[in-house]
Amino acid sequence: QRVEVLHLEPLSRAEVMTLLHARPNEVSDADAFWHQAEQHGLIPLFGNPLLLDLTIKAVASGGGAWPSTRQGIYEAACRQLAIDRNIEHRAAKPLKSGEVDRLLNDAGLLCAVLLLSNKLSCSQGMDDSADSLAWAALPEPLPLHDARAALASKVFTTVAGRSTPRHRSIAEYLAAKALAKLIHQGLPLARVLALMQGFDGKPVEPMRGLLAWLVVHHRADRARLLQLDPLGIVLNGDVAALGRSERIDLLKALGTAAKQNQWFRKDAWVSHPFGPLATADMAETYEAVLTDTARDETHQAFIDCVFGALHHGEHMPSLQAPPEARVADPLATMGNRIAAYRAWQR
Repeated sequence: QRVEVLHLEPLSRAEVMTLLHARPNEVSDADAFWHQAEQHGLIPLFGNPLLLDLTIKAVASGGGAWPSTRQGIYEAACRQLAIDRNIEHRAAKPLKSGEVDRLLNDAGLLCAVLLLSNKLSCSQGMDDSADSLAWAALPEPLPLHDARAALASKVFTTVAGRSTPRHRSIAEYLAAKALAKLIHQGLPLARVLALMQGFDGKPVEPMRGLLAWLVVHHRADRARLLQLDPLGIVLNGDVAALGRSERIDLLKALGTAAKQNQWFRKDAWVSHPFGPLATADMAETYEAVLTDTARDETHQAFIDCVFGALHHGEHMPSLQAPPEARVADPLATMGNRIAAYRAWQR
């Protein structure tokens, strides 16, 4: 006579740490593991026990060494999701050569359709609903190899006939990878962007993660894509995948974004994603930026990004003087002076 409605909350930090401490054979230092995850921008995944488990396995399989890029973490996690099946399924149907790649490409195409159509799940029925897409009704030209196998994998979670991507950031990563492949095969980039952009030419909020990963996977048009949402690319993608000239272009694009709106960071005050933007081969670029005499509010908003990059980026001993000067600069904001001090310490 009574229905209990339960909601499963994401794991808290304390719960994640408890799980990390419970696996000493794979995680020798739980605090260091958490810190490394923060540097790679993976903490949002840890609310899901499965994705936490996948990250632990990915790091453990590498002998405790983290993949060198955020892209490497996501790739390892996705491949683990694709091959992680129970013993009976493995015995009955062993994986064939190339099957994991085909499955992940199918999953990426399905995720792309869901994200671009603003749907939450794929349903096994024939009729679409407000938040679900009937996968059997997908157009034939969509180059799917085996949609049923992709939806049955752990990339998706299926309840009552509806398959939902395991985590949005996983969906964005795989979708961008699949779209980049289609673009390389002839799909016009403009058609993809038309589904992602608002009237101002910028990606709408739900599309920012997808665009960030598209920058990583689609190299041919990076110069164009970097201008669309530089902050979103830093926060949601993998700056470490960019070349030196592309990182310089991204830094300039951040400066342009600050000029257009000094509050362009809004609530995104986290600084560690900017770290890969500061590499030792860019020392001259950063020196030119830091010796700029401008002190207006938009420039200081940009400089806050610069100091975030220097604080978390590679060591550049030759740059000690410019941050030191900013610490004592009465025309700089207090936030900039504190950020300059941290960069100077670095």
